[in-house]
Amino acid sequence: MTAVEIDEHVDVLIGGGSLVGLSTALFLGRHGVKSLVVEHNPGSAIYPRAALFDQRTVEIYRNLGLETEVTEAAARSSDTSATSTRASSR
Repeated sequence: MTAVEIDEHVDVLIGGGSLVGLSTALFLGRHGVKSLVVEHNPGSAIYPRAALFDQRTVEIYRNLGLETEVTEAAARSSDTSATSTRASSR
């Protein structure tokens, strides 16, 4: 593994490039907060880790203009209906 030197100040260091880490970086960036995501794996996971999206999750991505990209990526990553959106029970 190669070390990368970054000569830049960031406000938040995010450990992990999963759905939570990447979403956190996106949300912070939308508010002008500089962040850096670090991930020890060289690529994405082989198997999806987020099997379902709550209705509120889809609404948040819709507000960010990413609903189509997220739902299309979810459909591509699954050859069954396991990765899909579901209505919130709230």
